[in-house]
Amino acid sequence: MKKHKNIGYIGTSYLMKENYLDEMFNDSSLNLFKLENNNFEEVDNIIFNNLCKGIVTKHDKDKILDIINVMIKEKFLDCVVLGCTELGLLKIDKNIKIEIIDSVEKVKICL
Repeated sequence: MKKHKNIGYIGTSYLMKENYLDEMFNDSSLNLFKLENNNFEEVDNIIFNNLCKGIVTKHDKDKILDIINVMIKEKFLDCVVLGCTELGLLKIDKNIKIEIIDSVEKVKICL
């Protein structure tokens, strides 16, 4: 598995506002870049209003891809963690050139 240095993290605003992730990464050589505040509302709407109800749209996929691509460009990310289980429904890993770590897929490996 490739070692990563700059890791993006995307999920609900609740996850992004909590400090426990920052605290976990403080003593490591990794850089954690969470979703920007200006994207909280849109990502929450996609997750709670659509994905949690099993609704997957091209518009939502494109919006999440746009957000991730901006993060990649601005933060020089090596990988992105989909911290919300529902984000995996968008199947965005086929559309991004860096590694996408889907939290659900990683849990499946342990089963």
